[in-house]
Amino acid sequence: MRLFLLAFLLPLFATVLSANTGGHEETDIVPRTVNFLIFAALVYYLLASKLSAYFSGRSGVIAKAFNDVEEKIKASKQAIESAKAKRDEAKRLAEDLIVASNADARHQAERIVENAKLEAISVQKHSVDDMELMKKRTITEVVTKTLGDIIVKEGFGVEDSKLGEILAKRVA
Repeated sequence: MRLFLLAFLLPLFATVLSANTGGHEETDIVPRTVNFLIFAALVYYLLASKLSAYFSGRSGVIAKAFNDVEEKIKASKQAIESAKAKRDEAKRLAEDLIVASNADARHQAERIVENAKLEAISVQKHSVDDMELMKKRTITEVVTKTLGDIIVKEGFGVEDSKLGEILAKRVA
């Protein structure tokens, strides 16, 4: 549009400039203007369809690139939303794991305490049994030694075999 406006204003401007000469000189502005208009019309006739096709093709390429960018933006937004959803799921899973591990730790601690109590009771029982056994051994040793000393020094007047039987019955 600007080209056509320029094509019509240029000859008019040239006419105005040539009118200032003041004389009746003959100028060739009119034939030149006509030739220029014919040239402009030919250029428009020959190049208009090609320029129109070029610019419409270029517009198509730009529109396609714009659509591609919009699709990439949509895909990026979807990827971001997906990543946020995965992050939230991972947070929830981590919280569930923490709760489960805390419960498991409490359960393990309770089992350890229970096993320790049972072990302590078992150790106490064994120690009481060991003390009883040691007490019996000590008594047996003391009685045996004391009787041995008495028998060796004084004697009972009982035969040794009969004394052994009596002692076996008492100790058992």
